[in-house]
Amino acid sequence: MKSFMKEERGSFTIEATLVFPALLLFTLVCVFFCIIIFQLGTANYIAQKAAAQTAFTWNNSQKDQ
Repeated sequence: MKSFMKEERGSFTIEATLVFPALLLFTLVCVFFCIIIFQLGTANYIAQKAAAQTAFTWNNSQKDQ
């Protein structure tokens, strides 16, 4: 067992099996986070636009009294 631990053969494979999945997961989390932030910004813009258009066209029947 000691001779197996001293050899460097296969060390890249072991490192790759530990690092690459973590890197892939981190990348996917970042992409999904950016998509969520974009969707929140889009929803906020649409809500503000709808509120501004509604306020512009609002007819208050009590304003003449």
